[in-house]
Amino acid sequence: MFERVVNGVLVEWDICIWGGNAAKFEAATSNTEPTGEWHILNVMVHEWGHVLGLRDIPSTTAGGLMHGGVERGNNGANLFGDDIKGVRVRHPGLRPMGLRSYWRSYSDLTDSWNPRHSISNTNYFRPIRATIGKAFGTSKVIGTGLVEPNAVSPSKIKFFAADYPLTYSKTWNTNFYTEYAWDSPAIASNNTGTFVAALPLKTEYARNGCSGMKFYRSTNGFVTASTYSYSNMCSMISPAIAWNSHWQKWIIVWSDYDPIIEENTNRMMYSTSSDGSFWATPKVLGRFTNATPGLACHYGGECVLTYVRGSDFSPNVVARKVTFNSAGVISLGSYTEYQNFIQREVSVGAKLGNKWLTGWSYKSSGDWKSKGWGSMYTKFSSSNPPTGSTASVGESAEHPGSIAAAHDYYNAYLFYVD
Repeated sequence: MFERVVNGVLVEWDICIWGGNAAKFEAATSNTEPTGEWHILNVMVHEWGHVLGLRDIPSTTAGGLMHGGVERGNNGANLFGDDIKGVRVRHPGLRPMGLRSYWRSYSDLTDSWNPRHSISNTNYFRPIRATIGKAFGTSKVIGTGLVEPNAVSPSKIKFFAADYPLTYSKTWNTNFYTEYAWDSPAIASNNTGTFVAALPLKTEYARNGCSGMKFYRSTNGFVTASTYSYSNMCSMISPAIAWNSHWQKWIIVWSDYDPIIEENTNRMMYSTSSDGSFWATPKVLGRFTNATPGLACHYGGECVLTYVRGSDFSPNVVARKVTFNSAGVISLGSYTEYQNFIQREVSVGAKLGNKWLTGWSYKSSGDWKSKGWGSMYTKFSSSNPPTGSTASVGESAEHPGSIAAAHDYYNAYLFYVD
């Protein structure tokens, strides 16, 4: 594609398809191409992705119609994962209308989720995330989400809180922050009175990709204004954040996903902090994902890292054991991989009794697959990495659900929008 950009805005373009290097194109719509040939629809959809501001996906990430080689075995009729996400973060005004938010509690006795309850009348545009911890000496469930995304003006971030354990009649206290944000914040608690949230920032007119990470730090559950700090960590999707009580450190993991720039690599990065405000120099984790990861830790310093990998047409859940040392260096351990056809990110929570909960959405066929909806599933396990059977939550959601749990609390919760 040949383009003309003025003041950071694409104002003119030409798409040219040629048969160089003996390339051959066919107009067939089947899912199988002869060797060395490409569907013309695949190529056209790929080039229109460039018109919308997307760049080629690097070779380190398999699949997707924005892959430099144009994904084979797909006729362009459906877009998946990275393709959809890239357009939505590049053009926030095209996101679906905000949807109602819900929570469900987990039952150990039946290995299932209890009936859902609504949180409030607020509509959310991205996945909501939550944690459990203490504020003013009282155990709270604290959540956060993006409620007003906007391409050229600040977005609105909402924090909501209720006393633990949750019941359908609980009162939710709320507070709003106004930020230039790509995605919802990640949130975690050290259960001694401090909450930390990490928000991926964008530039004012959303032209130059990510603009670093903003950290909110609160000792009252974000009921009133919190302190904040900045970092040059760069991502256009939410990170994962957790507290490691053994080493007394906050840990953040993120993907440097940025579909707007050519340097996008989808590398997973991490950093640590003693206070949640000032963070160590980011380190490369050595794994790749184009989705929000999950992270949770237990008493002894042992943690679980979850992420999505593989082709956008059949991505898998990876749940990996990770450990830390006193210097804040991550060591990757054994892993389990299961349930292909995942819709974007995977959530994980550490629960009382050295137990782990992982959750994800299974992308369905047809219209659901192209819109991003998916059926929610969870796995409950006492081993690390998590193993065991997979249980259906029993309903679908617009965005993957988020698990709120803590290693010194018995109850666990699933938050989602539908």
